Amino acid sequence: MRYKGDEDILSREDMAALAAVDERRLGVNSPEFIRRHNEIMKMADDIQSRYKKNAPISTANTDRSEYPIT
Repeated sequence: MRYKGDEDILSREDMAALAAVDERRLGVNSPEFIRRHNEIMKMADDIQSRYKKNAPISTANTDRSEYPIT
């Protein structure tokens, strides 16, 4: 059954093709991409560590390790 506007919905194949284009543009999994990713994650960890040292006791937990990516 088709609904009004269905022609505007991308298929899984369309989405995969768009993702592949962006992955190539960004250089995903290239050494430079991984290096920059690691730099950003280190900065985030440093900020988190500084925050935890200065945070009041009642502050919500900001530890990303408790929320694994699934």
